[in-house]
Amino acid sequence: MAASNLASMLDTSEPIPLSSRFAKLKRNMIACREKDVAESFYRLLRALRKEADDIAARGSDVIPTIDYFDIHDSGKASAFRKALRRRGVAVIKRVVPHTVAQTWKEEALDYIADNPQSRGYPPHDPQLFDLYWSPSQVRARVDSRLLDAQRFAMRTWHASDEQALVSAEHPVAYADRLRVRTPGDTPLAGSTHVDNGSVERWEPDGYGASGTYRDVFSGRWEDYDPWDSSPRLHITTDLYNRSGSCSMFRMFQGFLSLSDVPEGSGALTVCPMLQLSTAYLLLRPFFTPRYKDPAARRMDGSGGMDMGMGAGVGRGGAALDFLHPNNWNLNVSQTSVLHGAVPGYVQELSSALHPHLQLNRTMVSIPDLEPGDYVIWHPDAVHAVDGAPSLAAMSSHLSQFSPHGHFNPNTYSPSSFSLNPPPPPPPPPSFSPNSNPFLPRPFSPSHYSHSTSSSRSGSLSSFTFGHRFTPSSSSSASSASSPPYPIRSRRATAAVIPNPYPAAADPTAAVLYIPACPLTQTNALYLARQRRAFLLGLAAPDFAEAGAGSAGERDHQGRPGVQDIADAGGERGLRSMGLAPWEEAAAPAVRPRGGGGGGSSDKSSREREKDARLLRLANGILFPDRFDGVLKKPGRR
Repeated sequence: MAASNLASMLDTSEPIPLSSRFAKLKRNMIACREKDVAESFYRLLRALRKEADDIAARGSDVIPTIDYFDIHDSGKASAFRKALRRRGVAVIKRVVPHTVAQTWKEEALDYIADNPQSRGYPPHDPQLFDLYWSPSQVRARVDSRLLDAQRFAMRTWHASDEQALVSAEHPVAYADRLRVRTPGDTPLAGSTHVDNGSVERWEPDGYGASGTYRDVFSGRWEDYDPWDSSPRLHITTDLYNRSGSCSMFRMFQGFLSLSDVPEGSGALTVCPMLQLSTAYLLLRPFFTPRYKDPAARRMDGSGGMDMGMGAGVGRGGAALDFLHPNNWNLNVSQTSVLHGAVPGYVQELSSALHPHLQLNRTMVSIPDLEPGDYVIWHPDAVHAVDGAPSLAAMSSHLSQFSPHGHFNPNTYSPSSFSLNPPPPPPPPPSFSPNSNPFLPRPFSPSHYSHSTSSSRSGSLSSFTFGHRFTPSSSSSASSASSPPYPIRSRRATAAVIPNPYPAAADPTAAVLYIPACPLTQTNALYLARQRRAFLLGLAAPDFAEAGAGSAGERDHQGRPGVQDIADAGGERGLRSMGLAPWEEAAAPAVRPRGGGGGGSSDKSSREREKDARLLRLANGILFPDRFDGVLKKPGRR
């Protein structure tokens, strides 16, 4: 089934029937709990109605935001995490300095221009590029401030199982793609969806393997904790080899903005009611409306409604009645339908299939973004790619800069990466990185020259497992005082694409997709495969199918190597990429004795011991020649 055909089917009001085994699965999931499930669903509908009204009234203001420099403020951090737990989406401002993010954007455009063989989608006007190892992407993933922000965000999670081998204190890198959008680029505006599987959420061999949603299917959705990592460590989110599925456990999906992105102009829309939307998505297939036509019947026969859902007013009253709990019955005989879910495809949502979410009211845009802002959202969050900025909107934005007061679309081709671009205009004479004390020194071009015989090469032959790479100091006599963000000057070559817009009105929106992933056994196993792809310049493992038949970035000019990661991220950056071993946290030599309020001390000791076991396991996976990769159960003392 083509993706376009699937999307068109999901846009209809009739769901897609699946194999009959799914009907049996549904019956078994709620067997002997039908009454509890039905009552919980009606409570959920009332909660959804109230939350939808709140979101519709506040818009993007409901999305929590915190400044990077406030993440260590206990009061602000606590309030932020409380809001994040409720909303499932947030923005961390100024994670990367503004000037650095802008430079990374220029470097990304340079990398694309210097390597016209790069693949992208759609082919006629690439926006989403199959690039994973550009200097900007690699440097951003290992940036110390981004790693700090990821660690801060992942602390929102907890593990109900004290023995669960997961650590938010040791973020690992996941190589994803980059996106560059210009006015009029709309083909990639995606449907509303949830990632990380579809039918797997109801399958016993999927999320059911660890009982991730057990409380929801037991009629206790209020007890469901979306932030418990324990039941997510041993699940399978892809039972049908779906293209583009993620093999790592991501505590947050995310992207780093490299541009000014006004609200509603092409970034992301989300449904910020995480627990409620997840519970509804899971329970919706078990219920059917008594009257399918919203205008067919008035629930109370009086033209109004006052049964805990508010009154129906005017033409909208019928729609409100359609959503009323009394109009929805638990199916006596379960069907095979899982609304919006088809094996091998992403979980889709729509107003027709999921009416109580009121997506037309609850899908809100991310607030205004600036270069260096980091957007994160829970892996179960309902989201969609926002529509790209229209030419009309950009015309209004550019009117203050254009001598004619309007934007002429005929003078600009949406394809920003022509294979034969015209020569660029000379650089402004006033710009010099060395003239600004707040801009770091230019990065030496040799840092990006790719040679298979260089120590900076990504080749396997030049990489020694466990070798300690150190930042190069030969480029500057005073490297100790150099800022931690080495950047290079924009090259004045024919490969540089001239920008037809004034600098103050640059319409090109660029983001780097960078999720936040904790250290786990599964993530360490994937990291070993990803490391090999990095060293060889191949597509990241989860995207190997998309890069089939191509050389990946093996021959790309400017592809960074291991030493570049050491220069950009130091030891922490190397560890996050699987290029250096973790220092195993030492377990306490003597366990605290009971009594005297030692409970918290015991817990802290257990945490350290667990982390030591996890780091030992990860080191064994990534560096088997140096570490014992066998996980042994702790013995008695």
